[in-house]
Amino acid sequence: MAGSSYSEHNLNLHCKTQRNRQLPPIWEAFNHPLHPASNPGRTFLIKFKPTTASMSALADFETKLQVPKGRKRDLDRQGFLELCSGDYLFGRNEFASQDPMDDVILAWAVGR
Repeated sequence: MAGSSYSEHNLNLHCKTQRNRQLPPIWEAFNHPLHPASNPGRTFLIKFKPTTASMSALADFETKLQVPKGRKRDLDRQGFLELCSGDYLFGRNEFASQDPMDDVILAWAVGR
């Protein structure tokens, strides 16, 4: 979309669902410069604070996570995000540049 400006919208999954507060908020980004135009899909963003304490706490929490099991509506209620073919998930260091060109790719979905 040439000429379209970049924007972000917090999905507020912690407020709308039972998403665990230890999981980071997820933003949907529109017209992200690193999402290839040839690969249609949605763009999501996780903003993180890479301090030793916060990264250690998140690592401890994540090692105890198990693959969610259940029906889609149960996963939605828990605030899990479903990535579909063409979707990208980027990460951004909150202490560094806020320029989306400096975001890092965390995941992208291919196929079904």
